[in-house]
Amino acid sequence: MATILLQAAGAALGSVFGPVGAIIGRAAGALAGSVIDRSLLGGTREVNGARLSSARLAGASEGTAIPRLYGTARLGGTLIWATRFEEETVTERTGGKSSGGTRTTTYRYYANLALGLCEGPIAGVRRVWADGRELDTAEIEMRVYSGTESQPADPLIAAKQGSGRAPAYRGLAYVVFERLPLDDFGNRIPLLQFEVIRPVGTLEEKIKAVTIIPGATEHGYATTRISDAPREGEKRWLNRNTLFASTDWQASLDELQALCPNLESVALVVAWFGTDLRAGNCRVLPGVEVSYRREESRAWGVAGLSRDEAYVVSRHAGGPAYGGSPSDQSLIEAIRDLKARGLKVTLYPFVLMDIPAGNGLPDPYGGTEQAAYPWRGRITAYPASADKTAAARAQVSTFVTRSEGYRRFVRHYATLAASAGGVDGFLLGSELKGLTTLRDEVNAFPFVEALVSLAGEVRDILGGATAISYGADWSEYFGHQPADGSGDVFFHLDALWASPDVSAVGIDNYMPLADWRDDDLEEASPDGFAGADDAEAFARMLTAGEGYDWFYASAADRQARVRTSITDGAYGKPWVFRFKDLESWWGNRHYNRIGGMEQASPTAWMPEMKPFWFTELGCGAVDKGANQPNVFVDAKSVESGRPYFSAGQRSDSQQRRFLEAHLDHWQGSDAPAGMVDPEGIYVWTWDARPFPAFPENSGLWADGLNWRTGHWLNGRLGTATLADTIAAILRDHGFDDFDVSEVAGDLGGYVKGDLTSARDLIEPLIELFQIDVIEEGGRLKFRTRPTASLPAREITVLADLADQPLWSETRGHDSDFASEALVTFYDPAADYAEASVRSRKVEAATERQLVRDLPAAIPEETALAAAEGWLRDNRLARRTQQLALGPGEVAVEPGDVLRFPEGPEGRFLVQGIEDGFERRLTLRAFAGNVSAPVAVVDPDRLPDGGGAQGFAPVVTFLDLPRLEGASHSGDASVAAFARPWRRLAVSSSPEAEAYRLRLTLDRPATIGRLVEALGPGPVGRFDPGNAVLVDLIGGAFASASRLAVLSGTNRLAVRAAHGGWEVLGFAEAEEVATGRFRLTGLLRGLGGTEDATAAGAVVGAEVVQLDEAVRSLGLVNAERGAAQNWILEPMGLVTELSGPFVFDGGLRAETPLSPVHARVVRLVSGDLRISWIRRSRIDADAWAEGEVPLDEAEERHRLEIMNGSAVVRTVEVGEAEFTYAAADELADFGIPQTVLGLRLRQLGRLSAGLPLEAVVAVR
Repeated sequence: MATILLQAAGAALGSVFGPVGAIIGRAAGALAGSVIDRSLLGGTREVNGARLSSARLAGASEGTAIPRLYGTARLGGTLIWATRFEEETVTERTGGKSSGGTRTTTYRYYANLALGLCEGPIAGVRRVWADGRELDTAEIEMRVYSGTESQPADPLIAAKQGSGRAPAYRGLAYVVFERLPLDDFGNRIPLLQFEVIRPVGTLEEKIKAVTIIPGATEHGYATTRISDAPREGEKRWLNRNTLFASTDWQASLDELQALCPNLESVALVVAWFGTDLRAGNCRVLPGVEVSYRREESRAWGVAGLSRDEAYVVSRHAGGPAYGGSPSDQSLIEAIRDLKARGLKVTLYPFVLMDIPAGNGLPDPYGGTEQAAYPWRGRITAYPASADKTAAARAQVSTFVTRSEGYRRFVRHYATLAASAGGVDGFLLGSELKGLTTLRDEVNAFPFVEALVSLAGEVRDILGGATAISYGADWSEYFGHQPADGSGDVFFHLDALWASPDVSAVGIDNYMPLADWRDDDLEEASPDGFAGADDAEAFARMLTAGEGYDWFYASAADRQARVRTSITDGAYGKPWVFRFKDLESWWGNRHYNRIGGMEQASPTAWMPEMKPFWFTELGCGAVDKGANQPNVFVDAKSVESGRPYFSAGQRSDSQQRRFLEAHLDHWQGSDAPAGMVDPEGIYVWTWDARPFPAFPENSGLWADGLNWRTGHWLNGRLGTATLADTIAAILRDHGFDDFDVSEVAGDLGGYVKGDLTSARDLIEPLIELFQIDVIEEGGRLKFRTRPTASLPAREITVLADLADQPLWSETRGHDSDFASEALVTFYDPAADYAEASVRSRKVEAATERQLVRDLPAAIPEETALAAAEGWLRDNRLARRTQQLALGPGEVAVEPGDVLRFPEGPEGRFLVQGIEDGFERRLTLRAFAGNVSAPVAVVDPDRLPDGGGAQGFAPVVTFLDLPRLEGASHSGDASVAAFARPWRRLAVSSSPEAEAYRLRLTLDRPATIGRLVEALGPGPVGRFDPGNAVLVDLIGGAFASASRLAVLSGTNRLAVRAAHGGWEVLGFAEAEEVATGRFRLTGLLRGLGGTEDATAAGAVVGAEVVQLDEAVRSLGLVNAERGAAQNWILEPMGLVTELSGPFVFDGGLRAETPLSPVHARVVRLVSGDLRISWIRRSRIDADAWAEGEVPLDEAEERHRLEIMNGSAVVRTVEVGEAEFTYAAADELADFGIPQTVLGLRLRQLGRLSAGLPLEAVVAVR
């Protein structure tokens, strides 16, 4: 095992790394935490945020071991390279020059570092955790190096180290972070852990083609993010549910290509919905989950239909039964992206039957109603007697040609494929067996004719370069043999297969490869299976077994294992009835039989005419899945079920061995050349919904519950089986002479963290999973004892030794054996948290435990089954036997299972043999594993939404006056609310670029909208006649005493009808409905906002609570009144922002308040003395006597004397009075006035003040 040598570039704020070549510890997160230095200076306050005074990396000794990973697991990183931190300083200014103000300086740090993961090569890194929280790697710069022997040096390391001095760390998988923000981690490097995928099996490299589902996903195939807004302030990405890619599609496809390096082709499934099993009544429609989405960023549309026009899928268990059909635009994007990735694309139109339970529809199969969510292959004629009549042709014609028929469906996707630039292949559909087998009155097959016609239409649309086929069910492709006793045999699809427009014979290949059952553990399997996962036996059954040599005539025969040979006594062509005999079907002419009589003329099929495609090839990840590979679990569907004799236990290894057997056979030399196109073997299936979001988020995707034993490859490719892990460990340690073909079972991920031997690695697996290791002919043979077929060999003659019994038995006391097994492991379903399971004997005579800490990532149910089996085997081992055989019994070897008709009862495993004049055997009691129904382990874990949480805050800019004695000081301010809340960086620019960070919003504001209009009211006192009725977007209100309100509590800003803001207080708050509050005890027109009080507010006006969540923008005087662009960015995210918002506020805080108490007095001289009282914005709310301070550099007022609405005289004065000469009065009005119209303003440095407009009586 290799060890690691490390380098550091430069130092972290003070040469703490030491010389180049200093050794860094294995643990990530080694840089020290922050030291806070805050200083408060007189006058202007300066606040310094957290800043690093020193930063050190924990040391480690040179020669740290590099972990070796088998499968998929969560690993900590080893710091192998770093630079000094990058520091960014931000200074925020609040308040104005006249009030001293505050300058706050904060520091942000960024790290450049590289972390070693494990020996390479790896397939990739899925998730990353920082201090236990998943990191959004789409928002940071992280590069992954897989650890090949040819990988280049990282460009950042090369730039920092210098030319020729940068190591490439070949053979080591590692990651590089460039400018990793550290502010969320206390300005230190967090503990970084990685979900690393390192396949050790062979399946991944053998897959050349795969299907991509789900087919029903409205925007899941989109390569651009699509969002909606469930509520104001909330944004939800409809096609992003991970944190390791920008879209689900990218995450899923990146992983698929990383896992399957030889992948060449994909079949992209796209679904519409069938509505009825009666062909003449069935419509085929594009569907949506819901008819309305709020603020959908890109409208859904298929075949010219908008969301509100489309068919809405049925509901099941509180949610949509299916996802919606992919929008046309998302499908075009997917096709183009696949081609850009270098993959060939086959488009696969697919019909999903949306027929819920309780549908009440007449059933063609005689039920009380149609089956719930059935297989599309059930669509047929109604009534059943319509088959073989003209009515069947009529119904098929309606199904195909109606306006909402099958022809529209197929043609739409052919046209769409052409608009996407074309595709390499196109399927006309699949598994419509109930339609293809319908005959008219002259034994013609009308739906087959329709498919031939459609093939021609698709060829005209897509051109000659596109391969076209149809995915026939494995029980459909080779012919129709009605079970009516007629003896008819029709090669009914031959017209389609022979069509010049069809390129291949498509088969959805789910043919059984096993007939395994628990009886085979103790008796010899009739098919020669050595165990449940016998890949060699699977391979033999490709051209043998059920569907080739024999069949079961009934369910009772299957139960009793009564097999009927497949023969053809009439014509000696048994291949006609063998669905597995692809070679004979492909290599012969086909002759229909009517009434058992072979027709003279063959069909259009010519021998070896076209290759086979396996348009689907799959097997569920379930025990005995190979018995019946086509079945699956789906609670809503009538088709849901388990394979024959299965207990429903999860078995990834069964799926893997099944697929390996197929791919080895059809892609190798065993099959005739040209018979099966190796690039046309589409493994079913890969999901565009990325793992682990699917299947964990079953609240979003109900079919996530089906993943556990389903056909999905996601979450299974890249993991390790027991057999593959043991084989890889042995090969890594130089052992080649071994056999693991009889090892069964799943593992997941296994980690070698230290320098150790192969034996030390393998022994825990052998013990827990009960694997026998037998030396056989110089080879090490490994065998999973509980799942192996171990028929007992009968021994009838024992060696009779003098003065010794024929056999002796020892039974250990209960107290000498464990009553409990405890297994500790790492649970992938819980982000690889350490977990444990235990199995305990109900009636225990001891407290002894079997304990095993396994450095493995395995599903909880696998660990529990292992613990139960381990304890059971330990209890059985209490019973041991000693006996002797004659020297002639040389065939008996360690590991054999024996039975003694004339000796002790039971089955015994040979543990050891001493050879001499007799063979002395030591044996122990043994029993094979018995399948039992499995209780599914639910991790009871709710996903946190992951990448689906978008950013769409409600943002309000407020041009407020200065406020004193309140929790908010007023001035130009900003408030925001978002779900979920993230700290927001607020930046501005006078242009469209070069934004400057101004401040951060640390808390969500309490923001709402008026439900009822707010009328004018009294100023500066409580308003008994009005109330504020507001719907809050977020937050809540609380009541306060009137004294507290007078002291500054419970301040609100309400957008007035004239566009300004009224500041008011409230005393009583009552929540009258969820999120709706009635506020009374209103203190109106605060802060000089009486103009807004007079204007009132309309329904829908914004309401903002003025508290610490509302932040001043810190404008300097030169910025006040000048339009600027403002953006808000969530801290830690770089791909999203809100804005730009154009805001030109700031003048209101520098606008003098309107004067009050205007008086006009006629002097003895006849002149008029006009006087008033000025108001101040600063330090003017004291109760002491005396004039308020002047808040301007000099006192200036503008007085306008009005005659009605006309200004007759304007003057500016330097004090709060003016003498209006009698002569001027006569000149302006002609006669002395008894009342005088006035408009008064105090003049400020930046703005004229608010006016006092009054008609004042002359005294």
